[in-house]
Amino acid sequence: MPMRTDLMRLTLLGALAGIGAGGVVLGFRWAVERGQLLFLPDGRLGNYEGLSDWAIVALPVLGGLALGLAFEKLPPSLREVGIVHVIRQLRHTGRPSLPLGNAIVQFFAGVFAIICGHSVDREGPGVHIGAATGTQVGVKSSDAETFTLTAGGAAAAIAAAFNTPLAGVIFVIEVLGVRYRVDRFIPIMTASIMGAIISRAAYGATPSFTLASELRMESLYELVFLALLGIVTGLVAVAFIGMTEAAGRWTERWRPTPSFLVAGLVTGVVGLWYPQVLGISYDTLNDILNDHLTATVLSGLVVGKLVATAVSIGLRMPGGLIGPSL
Repeated sequence: MPMRTDLMRLTLLGALAGIGAGGVVLGFRWAVERGQLLFLPDGRLGNYEGLSDWAIVALPVLGGLALGLAFEKLPPSLREVGIVHVIRQLRHTGRPSLPLGNAIVQFFAGVFAIICGHSVDREGPGVHIGAATGTQVGVKSSDAETFTLTAGGAAAAIAAAFNTPLAGVIFVIEVLGVRYRVDRFIPIMTASIMGAIISRAAYGATPSFTLASELRMESLYELVFLALLGIVTGLVAVAFIGMTEAAGRWTERWRPTPSFLVAGLVTGVVGLWYPQVLGISYDTLNDILNDHLTATVLSGLVVGKLVATAVSIGLRMPGGLIGPSL
């Protein structure tokens, strides 16, 4: 009976963590969208293509400069943000430590970086601030319970971002490395469901990405092409990881200002040829899924997005790579 009571209490706390994380993630999304509507042409989300050539370069460069100068005013401990920070805390023994100050830095720095067109996403920051929300909910709980609530907050963030509760649970298992246990995953699943409910209450049940036509397999021979696609995608992923790690090694000792400035410059230069690489690029992803782009443009976007994102992440820009990876 005591064990059942503890599980019920932790599940209720998981629901609270999911509501809090979902709300904060929606606040992050709202801030990004309001900023884009305010600063981009025609009041359209993600309309970096409508900018003039000088603005395509100036926006990420000046944004990187401003962000770098702001980061240099912060103590090094507050500069630790993103999914890597969450993974590090969940994989070390003892109580997860995700300070509120780091989450606040992640929130505002992530919003600013995305609005300025840097090739990062909102899901990475969402995982950090969602996990930090879970940590705050478990501030008076045991170390093990706080671990569960932190993972639940991260799951709720992914569920709220993509409107899919199961994706949040899979994320904490596969990416964050949280081991499956019934007493742990009932609260985590509850948090993930609550995150998705919050998202649907604000944005409806519309999926993140839409297809104009139904996908059907006409022949089993198509499996061969799907297998080849998987191989090519895997090779591109290996190249991306290698480029990101190389950029990180080469600039390991750089201060935030030159790091973010170079990241902005690379993104801006790539954007001169392919402005679709700027920002989150979900509008471009929908165009790709609905066959609105030519093969030549697609090839250029793969290379351009690969370079811009690898440099941005490698140079420690405060954003995520889930969206660009898609």
